[in-house]
Amino acid sequence: MAKRRKTASRAISDQALLAVARRFKLLGEVDRLKIINLLEGEPRTAKEIAQRLGLSSAQVMRHLKTMTRADLLAASRTDGQEHYSILEPAVFEIRDLMCASLQRKIIEHAKTFDL
Repeated sequence: MAKRRKTASRAISDQALLAVARRFKLLGEVDRLKIINLLEGEPRTAKEIAQRLGLSSAQVMRHLKTMTRADLLAASRTDGQEHYSILEPAVFEIRDLMCASLQRKIIEHAKTFDL
């Protein structure tokens, strides 16, 4: 069994937990995570994102608007085009923590079954 990281115990209000849950819900869609991964390198237009990910423009715009309203992304106009970039870099930390956790679980399972 993996050891749980010790942290100082502190009360978190229901309102704060609700805000955290909403943020996790935003990150709970694969296409949004793909968009976030793509934006890690540089700002991109909705058209670039749609082409690179093989998604429709409507799908991409819906996700971009949702993430922009939630302050995960920023939109800026350059050369007459809207470019989207990451406003909240913590999304990369969350993603990386979850990937590392999954990797540890896979290794644990492999050891359990001598794979």
